[in-house]
Amino acid sequence: MKYLFNEKITHYNRLKGNDKHAQKDLSLLLELQPKLKINPSWVRFPERYAKQILYLLLDYASAEDILKNRNGKQPEKKNDPDKELKETQAELEETKDTLEDVQIELEETKEALQEAQLQADEAEERASEAKARLEAEKKKGK
Repeated sequence: MKYLFNEKITHYNRLKGNDKHAQKDLSLLLELQPKLKINPSWVRFPERYAKQILYLLLDYASAEDILKNRNGKQPEKKNDPDKELKETQAELEETKDTLEDVQIELEETKEALQEAQLQADEAEERASEAKARLEAEKKKGK
């Protein structure tokens, strides 16, 4: 479960405070992430590290699942591959749309730059012609 920082802090503050849940929180963490390398002290003294355990657990379990686990209910498994695939596909489509928008904007910017360059070249040419006429008039006047 990935929470935004502010959400994670809100849930953390709501769930912290009672160190008696440390062992259950640690058990849930190890159940959800069995290959996770944790500090061995956490296993020996979970109450001492209750806050750190809870903070890390919020990366892998929802606040609701943590509460269910603390109350003796089995948390729901949220590893639905189809749902994750659909979410990933939706993110991919959104990224493709954004990329297409950026490409269109880039092309428009390139066209505007080319047009500005043409206008600058024309202005430079007119300035050169005006300068040549001015010099020709000066020579006539002498």
